[in-house]
Amino acid sequence: MIIVGIVLLLSFVGGAVATPSIQQVIVTNFPSNQHVTVTNPNLNVTVTNPTPPTVHTSAVDIDLFEAASILFGSGNQPGLQIWNIPTQSSSPEQNFTRAFSFAPSNGFIQVSSVALTVTFSGYSTVNGIPSTTDAGNVEINGQSSGNLVLPDRAASTSTAAEFLSGQGLHLGANMINIVMLSNNVVTLYEVHLTVEYTFLA
Repeated sequence: MIIVGIVLLLSFVGGAVATPSIQQVIVTNFPSNQHVTVTNPNLNVTVTNPTPPTVHTSAVDIDLFEAASILFGSGNQPGLQIWNIPTQSSSPEQNFTRAFSFAPSNGFIQVSSVALTVTFSGYSTVNGIPSTTDAGNVEINGQSSGNLVLPDRAASTSTAAEFLSGQGLHLGANMINIVMLSNNVVTLYEVHLTVEYTFLA
């Protein structure tokens, strides 16, 4: 049911009642998808009850690193080495640290999931014997977000993906840090984040 209330202003001109003009329009109780328009010569009034926004899901891919322009070693292979070798006095630890931005759509509600994808090659060594996995800890804005397990220690290039906690991620500028566990050496070729989030629209 549509209820329309109209307040009329009557004026007397030469003893006669002039044509009333609409001064105020109140419209209530109409469906959310219906538009009501009231027009008079002096004022156009459009009253709309829009459809309420709904929750949507989207995702954004964030490129953290690509090794095309970085070379290392005598063979001039592209890549970025990170390591944690406590017995190496000159440089015992080299982490992967990058700044990035997170700019979701308007109406952002919250982060649903965060996935980290790494293309790499690497090895671990304890007393000259390689272990079966390379592993590291991932921090976002100083908060522990999960572990990175790289099961393939072969020299050939491999890809691994892990879900992380998104609690440390926020709008705008962020920082990610990957710290390898002891006696791990890894060469990174590509590092990407995929952030899934919900928003109102």
